[in-house]
Amino acid sequence: MARKKAAPAGAPMWMVTFGDLMSILVCFFVLILSFSIMDLQRFHEIAGSIREAFGTTQESRRKSIVELDGVPFVDNAPTLRNTPIPRVATPLPVHSGASVGDDGNDDPEFVNYPETYAFARPDPSETDTPSAMQTERLRDAVRELQAQADARADAERQARALQERLETALSDLVSTGQIAVEREGDIVKIVLPAEIAFGSGSDELTRQFVGVLDTLAGEVRSTGDDITIAGHTDSLPIATARFHSNWELSTARAVAAVEYLQLVAGIDGGRLIAQGHADTRPIASNETRDGRAANRRVEFFIGGS
Repeated sequence: MARKKAAPAGAPMWMVTFGDLMSILVCFFVLILSFSIMDLQRFHEIAGSIREAFGTTQESRRKSIVELDGVPFVDNAPTLRNTPIPRVATPLPVHSGASVGDDGNDDPEFVNYPETYAFARPDPSETDTPSAMQTERLRDAVRELQAQADARADAERQARALQERLETALSDLVSTGQIAVEREGDIVKIVLPAEIAFGSGSDELTRQFVGVLDTLAGEVRSTGDDITIAGHTDSLPIATARFHSNWELSTARAVAAVEYLQLVAGIDGGRLIAQGHADTRPIASNETRDGRAANRRVEFFIGGS
């Protein structure tokens, strides 16, 4: 009877392979565990050194995977500027000798380190945060826009009141359509035909126009508004001993009205402006007699400064 072959001494061959596999797995899990535990103090020190080296501050919360202050990620892009920044951390005294688990919490985020100091965020009151500055600039812009809107509304109210006073004071001419008193925003506009204001081809004031100027001066003397007087003619050429063109005629008529308001009516000359436009700004066709008569006119613009 054949004898059985004796089994080799020691562990079975498959045990060697199994043991190697288990060793590798143990090393793998140890590495994973070491990567999952972060030295927060060391992390803060390194991050602070990097920020100081770059010398940058952020206009908004940083966009990164890991936040230094533990605030969750927000999706807004940072804006950097090259300005000095305060240190990331300030020393704070802590109890020495503490370690993981001393406070009953084994969470690595709650570790009390044995060093004699820890790092904390700077006091927001000690720095001028960009968000606060942006908010203040926005408030200043809103206040400025509001002030401009209030000033414009006040000017329009004053112009409306002046229009009503002039319509009342010149009611005889307004009711017959000889004078038009209009308002465009904060500007009061008076339009009257040149035939009422001047003689044909002349810059001499008529008696009726003198009365209009006296009434106008009485209503605007206390307002402080600028007064622009513009002369207009038709397209028919003029050539006299005094005026060689419609430019000269329209300008001379505006100047005559300005001089009366300043020298006779007592209006401050700094408020008065004379303009001559000849036939360059017609309001009707120069092909007809009525159109040419409408284009020969004098206009007053009060306010809008």
